[in-house]
Amino acid sequence: MPGKQLILTHYGHRYIGFRRDVLHLETLQRNPMDRLLLDCLLNLRLPCEETPQTAALLRTGLLQSVPDTVGLDEVALRYARNPLENISRLIFEYTTLCQLNCSHCRNGHLRATLETDVAKLQRAVDVVLPLGIRRFDFVGGEVMMYGRGWLDVLQHIREYPPIIANVLTSGWFLGKTDFNAAGVRYANDNAYLAHLKNSGLTHVTFSIDGPEELHDQWRGVPGLYRRIIRGFETVRAAGLVPQVSVVLENDLSDKQTARWLGELADAIYDFPPGTSPEKRLLRLTTDDINYISHFIDVGNAVQLKRGKHRIDAIPDEQLRCKAFFRPAPNLRIKATGELSICPLLDAGEGYGNIHEKDLVHLLNHLHESFVFRLHAEHRIADYRQYLDPEIFGEHVDHVCSLRSVLTLIAREMEERGVGPGDPEAIHEINVEVAQRSGFLPPAWKGATGQKPLT
Repeated sequence: MPGKQLILTHYGHRYIGFRRDVLHLETLQRNPMDRLLLDCLLNLRLPCEETPQTAALLRTGLLQSVPDTVGLDEVALRYARNPLENISRLIFEYTTLCQLNCSHCRNGHLRATLETDVAKLQRAVDVVLPLGIRRFDFVGGEVMMYGRGWLDVLQHIREYPPIIANVLTSGWFLGKTDFNAAGVRYANDNAYLAHLKNSGLTHVTFSIDGPEELHDQWRGVPGLYRRIIRGFETVRAAGLVPQVSVVLENDLSDKQTARWLGELADAIYDFPPGTSPEKRLLRLTTDDINYISHFIDVGNAVQLKRGKHRIDAIPDEQLRCKAFFRPAPNLRIKATGELSICPLLDAGEGYGNIHEKDLVHLLNHLHESFVFRLHAEHRIADYRQYLDPEIFGEHVDHVCSLRSVLTLIAREMEERGVGPGDPEAIHEINVEVAQRSGFLPPAWKGATGQKPLT
C-alpha cells in the first residue's frame, strides 16, 4: 500500500498493552498477530505490508492504515491520549422501565426503553474482555423487575471468570413471596437470589438516597430502608456481596451525613472492634463497587432544587468534563444502544449506537464524535450564551446539571445546523432540552402561561 503506514487503533493499543502486561514476552512473540501488534507498539508505526496477518488485524480493528505523512510525534501523542486507557468497567443501562417514580430520579422524564437485542450486549462483553475489563454493572430503571433477557447476558459473562457482575436495584423483591422478576416466577427472595448467583451474579447494589426517613419519602415506599438493611444479610446468605449506591445531598464534612454513612458501613462490613468512625466512613466511600454520587438537579430532581449555585457565577473552565474525552472508569451502553459515558439523561450520547455499528468501530472513532471534541477542545463554554434563563432559571444545585444541558443544546445546534442568527430555532432547542432534562413539563407551551420548574 504505497504512501501508507500501520498504527495501532485505540482498541488495538489497549489490547496489546494489556496482553503485554499479563503475558510473558516469549508467549507474545510466538503468536504472529501478537508479535506484529507488539512491534507496532514498540516502534509506534510499521510499513503497510500486504500480509494475511496485516489484513486480519485491519479487519478486526486492531490496526489501521494512515498516510505516511503522519509523523512519529503525532502517533506517540495519539497513543498517549488513548481514550480507552482508564476504562475499567462496562455498564449496561438495560432498561429505563421502573415501577417507582422517585422524587430525585434523573431519568424521570425519559421515555421508557428496554434493550431487546441480547446478542449485541453479549458481543460487547466479548469486545471488552480482551482489554482487561472484568467488571460489568447492570443498571436501570429496575433491571431486576423489567430486564427481560438480562440473565442471558449475565450467563454469557459467567463464562469468563474471574468477573465482577453487579446489579443495581431498589430492593423491591426483599421479603416478597411468589413474585415475577423479568418474566420468571420465584417462590421467594431466597430462590431469586440463588438463581442470580447460579447465573453468574457476584454483587447486589442497593440504591439508598439518604437516612431512613428521607429515603422512604423520596422512594414513596414506607419501610423500604429497613428492608434493605435487613436484606444485606439475605444477600450474603445467598453467597452474593451487598453494596450500596448512595446519593449525597451534603458533602462528607457534614456531621449528620458522616454519621449516617458510618451506620450504613456498619451494616455492610464486618469491622473489628474499636474501628474508628473515620475508618468506617473511608471503607464505604473508597470501596470501588459502591456508587457514591451527589444530588444532581435534573429529571424529577428539578422539583427538589435549592438553587445552590448561580449559573452566571460558574466559571467557564468548570463546564468542561474530561470524562467525555478521557472516560474513567466506565463506558455505558444505554437502553437505546447508544454508547455513552454520562448517566445524566441522554447528555452522554454521541459516540454511536451498537445496533448500527460494531462496538470496536465505535471505540476506535470516539475521538471523532461531536461530544468528544466539544469538551476536549474547550468549546462547551461557547454555548452558555444560548442558554435561556427564562426557561432554565438562574440557579442549579450541581455543575453537572449545567454541563448536561449545555452539551445537549450544543449537540442539537450542531446536528440541526443552527447558528446564532436563528433565535427562534435556539429557543425551540432550549424548550426541547428543558423538557428532556426535567426543567419543563413535557407538554409545556410558552403561550399557556406554564412556568419552568426552577
